[in-house]
Amino acid sequence: MLKATILFVSIFTYSFVNSQSNYINYHLLCYQAKVFISEQKYDSANVVFKEAFELVDFIHESNLKTAQRSAQKSKDLEFDTFCQEKLNNINDNINETFKHKIDSIQTLDQKVRTRKHIKARNYLTRCLRDTSYQPKPKKYQRSQEIFEVWRNTDSTNIECFKKLIHQYGYPSEQKVGARSNHLATIVLLHYDKDTANHVMGEILHEALLAGEIPPKDYAWIIDRHLLNAGQKQRYFTIPTILRPLTEEEKRYFNQNRKEIGMDPVENVKIKVKRNAVLISG
Repeated sequence: MLKATILFVSIFTYSFVNSQSNYINYHLLCYQAKVFISEQKYDSANVVFKEAFELVDFIHESNLKTAQRSAQKSKDLEFDTFCQEKLNNINDNINETFKHKIDSIQTLDQKVRTRKHIKARNYLTRCLRDTSYQPKPKKYQRSQEIFEVWRNTDSTNIECFKKLIHQYGYPSEQKVGARSNHLATIVLLHYDKDTANHVMGEILHEALLAGEIPPKDYAWIIDRHLLNAGQKQRYFTIPTILRPLTEEEKRYFNQNRKEIGMDPVENVKIKVKRNAVLISG
């Protein structure tokens, strides 16, 4: 029964993405392994994790840690040792200079996202949208100045980011570590001028296929920029639909999510807490 289950998973996964990158297959298989773990089918999870790991040169830290826990649950000593050895060596190829530069850009990114900057943006938004509101000239001018610094910083950060990519390649987890890899995503996410994903779209897609940016981070950036352009998001990573999705919407989002190695949209959970909308999955 176990072999039949694994065979079905493998056939399903490869039939869907047989023309895609190995990393797309890898992400889909890791997701399926995590489903087995949630069902306490640790032997099945181990088999699928092993299949996924054989596809790629670099295995991400989060997947290694999850696989190791599964190996320990099933007392698979050999696989547990394999995961631990990979974890021991995971930072061997980190470029400390590259990592430091990415971290520095992200620090600048956060300096223009203080309460002062957010208040200025919100004030300008109110002036733009509420035609009955009479702006206060001095406050309006000051808000414009503050917001302009914000936008200019984002543009400068992206130009620096592009130069770093040209010099070092995309800041993957293998090159800069998991934390700095995610910080790079935050910087790209905030580049709201790139509404059509013209500036970074191709670079991001190449990074996705190379396993250098996680599917969820890739989808998050693309969806945010699409929404800022007044378009429909592609992967449903941002909670704009506060109701159950229709079957047609589920099919649309799931097709797009599978193509980049993401789990189904049914796993997305929306919570409303203190007037803030949170999304997970």
